[in-house]
Amino acid sequence: MVKLNGSSTIEVITSSLIFMTVFVISLWTLSGLSLRGDNGYTILEAEAQLEARFEQYGNGTWPDNTYVDRFDWGEITTILSSYRDYDNIQQVSMYAVIERSSYNIEYVRLVARQYD
Repeated sequence: MVKLNGSSTIEVITSSLIFMTVFVISLWTLSGLSLRGDNGYTILEAEAQLEARFEQYGNGTWPDNTYVDRFDWGEITTILSSYRDYDNIQQVSMYAVIERSSYNIEYVRLVARQYD
């Protein structure tokens, strides 16, 4: 007959604590990866703010620069630059980064420069 050695109480408690710790960490990691903050209303608000910012910055009169507008849901970065080698065309690049979400929006448009 084969004699089996049992584990001591301290070994059982230690292995149980290690197992539970790994289990809790894995659940916390998975829940953080699977929960997305993509709220339809937030995305619609970001789209509306992008259109409003284009109305503001997309008229061709602003100097080439980077402009950042902060909101409750995130931020919009607007980059105004000359389009390639054309001095009379301005490229308007707009990036909306929505916090706590994997959804970002990017607009790139060309406008004619307006000189005073």
